[in-house]
Amino acid sequence: DLECFSPEVFLSHKLVLLVVATTGEGDPTDNAVNFHRWASDPSTPKDVLAGIQFAVFGLGDRNYAHFNHMGELTDGNLERLGASRAFARGIGDDADDIVEDFRKWKEGLWPALLPNGGAAVDASGVPVGNAVAKPLGQLSLHMAASVSGLPAEAPGRPADVPAKFFFQADRARVLAVTELRQAPDLDEGLSTVHVELDLGNSPALESVADGGNLELLPENDPADIVAI
Repeated sequence: DLECFSPEVFLSHKLVLLVVATTGEGDPTDNAVNFHRWASDPSTPKDVLAGIQFAVFGLGDRNYAHFNHMGELTDGNLERLGASRAFARGIGDDADDIVEDFRKWKEGLWPALLPNGGAAVDASGVPVGNAVAKPLGQLSLHMAASVSGLPAEAPGRPADVPAKFFFQADRARVLAVTELRQAPDLDEGLSTVHVELDLGNSPALESVADGGNLELLPENDPADIVAI
């Protein structure tokens, strides 16, 4: 998740798959600013990404002047910094069918990344259909109810876990939600709402200054939790 970008964590990966969007005048989205600044910085060593493979899918809309600009820049920057392109850059066009664009790109991606064109094999390279099944041993799933229950982070190596924001979040009661658009269309993502929160029982939120930013995180559907 580029929201949590740090060079140390990024360099620890052997393969990175990035889906990036373009905003404004060909600019990165807010969550990708730090990554783009680092990748574009001339002082970043040219071989810093040596040994890392990458693939980029760019999101955009051909109706805008800087269509897919960040996808193109990111693809070029990663190659310039020494990474190896594992698969050709994908281009998603929201003016046509961006979901279909991604589906087609993904169909070619997996065979390019996996040995034997994506066919499952065992450790000796024998197709799984002809291999003798081996027990995986004892597996366990640990569910953490709070941030204190998460595994300790190594010094200088913050956890690359998007869900950690849920552990750090504070709860607040929603007092009112008012739609501000005269003709909202939820299917098209056309909705702007005014949300009033009760911060009386949320000490961490009382320190938020006027003009500050808050990220609203949805609660998981109980049915999804039970299914998982």
